[in-house]
Amino acid sequence: MKILVVDDSGMVRETVAAVLRSGGHQVRVACHGEEGLAALAQEPADLILADILMPVMDGFQFCRKCKEHPEWQKIPFIFLTGEFATPQDLALARTLGVNIVLTKPLSIDRLLTTVQAAQNGGRARSVHLSAGAGAAPGHGETLYQQRIIAKLEEKVAALEREVAHRQELEARLAAANTRWQKTFDTVEDMVWLLNADRRVICANQATVAVLGRSPAEVVGRHCCEQIHGTTEPVAECPVTRAAQSRHRESLELALGDRWFEVIADPVCGDQGDITGMVHLVRDVTSRHRADAEIRALLESVSEERNRLSALVNSMTDEVWFIDREGRFILANPAARREFRLPATAPTELNHLTGVLDIRRPDGTPRPPEEAPLQRALRGQVVEDEEELVLTPYRGEFRHRLVSSSPVRNQRFEIIGAVSVVRDITARKRQELALQESERFVRNIIDALTAHLAVLDEHGVILAVNRAWREFAATQAPGRDGLCEGADYVAVCRAVRGPDEPMASQFLAGLQAVMRGEMPVFTLEYPCHSPKERRWFVARVSRFQGPGPLRVVVTHENVTSRHLAEEEQMRLQSQLAQSQKMESIGRLAGGVAHDFNNMLGVILGHVELARELAEPTHPLQEALGEIQAAAQRSAELTRQLLAFARRQTVSPRRIVLNEAIAGILPMITRLIGENIRLEWRPGPDLHPIFIDPSQIDQILTNFAANARDAIADQGRIIIETRNVGLDAEAVRDLPDLSPGDHVMLRFQDDGAGMSPEVLEHIFEPFFTTKGLGQGTGLGLATVYGIVKQSRGAIQVESQPGRGTQFRIFWPRDAMAAAPAAIDARPSTTLAPGTAALILLVEDEPAILRVTQRMLEQLGYRVLATSSPSEAVRLAEAHPGQISLLLTDLVMPDQSGQDLARLVSPTQPGLKCLFMSGYFDGDSVRHRVQGQDVRFLQKPFTMSELAAQLRFALGG
Repeated sequence: MKILVVDDSGMVRETVAAVLRSGGHQVRVACHGEEGLAALAQEPADLILADILMPVMDGFQFCRKCKEHPEWQKIPFIFLTGEFATPQDLALARTLGVNIVLTKPLSIDRLLTTVQAAQNGGRARSVHLSAGAGAAPGHGETLYQQRIIAKLEEKVAALEREVAHRQELEARLAAANTRWQKTFDTVEDMVWLLNADRRVICANQATVAVLGRSPAEVVGRHCCEQIHGTTEPVAECPVTRAAQSRHRESLELALGDRWFEVIADPVCGDQGDITGMVHLVRDVTSRHRADAEIRALLESVSEERNRLSALVNSMTDEVWFIDREGRFILANPAARREFRLPATAPTELNHLTGVLDIRRPDGTPRPPEEAPLQRALRGQVVEDEEELVLTPYRGEFRHRLVSSSPVRNQRFEIIGAVSVVRDITARKRQELALQESERFVRNIIDALTAHLAVLDEHGVILAVNRAWREFAATQAPGRDGLCEGADYVAVCRAVRGPDEPMASQFLAGLQAVMRGEMPVFTLEYPCHSPKERRWFVARVSRFQGPGPLRVVVTHENVTSRHLAEEEQMRLQSQLAQSQKMESIGRLAGGVAHDFNNMLGVILGHVELARELAEPTHPLQEALGEIQAAAQRSAELTRQLLAFARRQTVSPRRIVLNEAIAGILPMITRLIGENIRLEWRPGPDLHPIFIDPSQIDQILTNFAANARDAIADQGRIIIETRNVGLDAEAVRDLPDLSPGDHVMLRFQDDGAGMSPEVLEHIFEPFFTTKGLGQGTGLGLATVYGIVKQSRGAIQVESQPGRGTQFRIFWPRDAMAAAPAAIDARPSTTLAPGTAALILLVEDEPAILRVTQRMLEQLGYRVLATSSPSEAVRLAEAHPGQISLLLTDLVMPDQSGQDLARLVSPTQPGLKCLFMSGYFDGDSVRHRVQGQDVRFLQKPFTMSELAAQLRFALGG
């Protein structure tokens, strides 16, 4: 048996094909329904096995195409599916004519048994379905769309869950990276991570202290370039030696006046190859200096003077020795260098004081007798006295700390004095820089819009920023109870009233952070005032630093974010509603188009039959009933087209009061004597652009619904007035733009509607009336008319309180309106004048009935369903073709394009377009600038005759 297997999964496709080939069958495969159709076109099959969910063309569409083909419709069709096995899916499969549904995974025996049963015409142990004869038109398409949408929604929900999970993992990874980086940066030693090429891929903050460069400046650079000043490997470098030995290597080296220990640890991969290197640099300057001092002390054991000299000479601080007469007997190199003293005998103190400018810390001159060495000779001990000295070597004032002590002999007599001087200029500058930095940070913190406070371990406020202080002033004018020194925990406990639960929750989080139970606590809370709505986000975190516990509390105003989120939710809701109604409109328009075609066939054949039968024939009554039913059905399709905004209209500039005044008597008769009608026309109404008949439709539908909603006595109000809508007003009317508008208000005091009913009132076929009491198209028609006329509609209703509709139309600024495309002259039916008509219609049934109607009217007809064949007929016909009667929208070519192709071969050719689906803008665009007419399907033979006479100029 020849079997065609269609599945988008290569594994499933080849597995099923292999099993079937092992059973002696000839198997061909295809990836989707379109390839399956191509395979059938090459060679028909005895059996088709197909998956359902496939790209390009799925199984439902593929099955439908096969069942529509006259040569393939009897081929047994089996569905293979792992997802479409619910009762709704089986119902859809039954509608399409599927014979068997097999669910995945399936066994070899089950597959072969099912195929054998299908070959023998018997039944297998699977889900068998009968053909979908008798199904309602469009029911299969509806089931198909419902199931596809359901499956897509499941896929979207799964993808959303996966995205949320991935976002959570990314957030956790980012937090872990932040914690790792903070830990990495707290290491006091400089640590680099190198790749296999010895380039830095990561560096901690200690790089700044060691090299004076930021981590960003060294990342990506060669380590030798940063340490040794070359990109070539250095032989004694620990990194070079570690790469060779594959073990830790270290080296001590000096950079300037500092010593460092360099350690290199290789990082090996799974195969033993070196994939990177951990490069650590530790500052050992203090250790080296201490070692030097110890060595100096040990070496001076044999000779005290040499030991003292070595110690003094190794010190970076200045060291001065004087005898009891005040003469310098020793000055270390640092002192000599700072004061440019010669290496020979020291200069006397009097000489130095006479040369140097020495001042007190406040900048005033210091007398010589206040010199620390002089005071030490008098037996005083001077510790860390600050002074300013203008040194010859630097030529600038330097900050110095001086410590002086008397030197005594064994008899405790003062024989001299020693002074140690430390230059603290750099430290002073750092202190000034720190103060400036603190001011800078304070300015930044004060510039924050968030309210910020720092608490100690007991919850007492240590510092606040400007925003906190200003907000506290608004909460407690004239008091600083919420600022420095206040017990913030006590303040939170004292909150009473409606804010007490939120304050308790915040206090619990604050205390949990203070106890170290959680690193951060965040709480979003409302803080509304009588004048405005506000929201804040409170955040409590532990201050990461040395010293006792500190807690940082911030309150950030997130009102704008809240309002933006509310606005976004509102816009999303409007968009979803608009998209839903647009989708329903497309569906309704498409259904109406198909119905119009079928109704055209019915009305045409009925009218032909009534023409052929005698007026007294018994069939005339039955044919009349069929004709009336078809015309009522056509009215339903016109209502659907009105909802879909595809009905034919003749819009013009009107004043709404005049249009309403003309229909008020009819509305009064419609609603009955028990309902009082109040008409409140607004003065000086702006003109609007709309078909006046559509105003009649709107008010008639409103009045009918209001009549049914009022049980006994009631009242209806119809009001009009001019309104000016600004940007804020059109937020809830997304189809409108700010400007002048005209409002129509229709209000009744009937039963009203629930919120659940309000969500669906504009959907076609939705009705709350009993069976046979309403079509559910009234308000759907109103909705379509309003949207087609560039307006917007609002509805307000509550059970027991009536309903109010408000419609807004933009003011018409144009002085004139285009003529309607489908205007039809009033012409009596008359036989044709043997004019030749080229008829082009892609629907065979409509083509046949239209041809018969034309012939019945006395016209000669060239009929075809193909635009290309129509072009050929026009070129080949020797005589003149009087008129082209063509469908406007056809699969291969539009009616307008066909007219352009035929016109060169038929000079003076008239055109009459027809269509069952009117898209005003589309049709107007297609026929713009041509001397043509438009005929709306379905049409009667009299309407056809009238349009032909008008188009031919008769």
